[in-house]
Amino acid sequence: MPDFNYLSFEDSYLPTIFVSLFSNFTNITHLYINETHVKQIQQGGFNGLDKLRVLQLANNELTEILRGTLNHLSRLIVLNMSHNHIDIIESNAFMGLLNLEKLILNNNNVKTLHPNTFPYLQFIKVIDLSYNMIIDIPQNAFENKSDYRDYPVNEGVTLDLSYNYIKSLNSSYIPITLSI
Repeated sequence: MPDFNYLSFEDSYLPTIFVSLFSNFTNITHLYINETHVKQIQQGGFNGLDKLRVLQLANNELTEILRGTLNHLSRLIVLNMSHNHIDIIESNAFMGLLNLEKLILNNNNVKTLHPNTFPYLQFIKVIDLSYNMIIDIPQNAFENKSDYRDYPVNEGVTLDLSYNYIKSLNSSYIPITLSI
């Protein structure tokens, strides 16, 4: 198998990411799966992508982000799941993304952030949740449970909540830079 660093399936048809679909591409650092009609990511669909730094899953048909789907992507820095139909993000869905800096979830159908939605994102700098349907943010949605640093996930994070339906906001658990 050739030694690829970048792999693109953009503008094609890939409705399901099956278990170990990319296991033969162990050196991939950038994976682009935009506009491919993805509806489902099976548990283990990204197994073997230990070097992956950028994952683009924008403009697809995903409706949920399940706990365990992204667990093995510990080197991932950028995750873009914008312009899908995501309305469910399970608690701890981003657990295992130890180096994630940029999480893009804009233009989805997210209504609720569950407690512990983002607890293990120790290096996160940007969370874009704009253009969703969020009404309320629970107090511990951004609480950091990581053993790797002593401050909460909200220090120095830019959180974009613009174009949502938020009725009230408690500033004590919201990042310093906020766009609403």
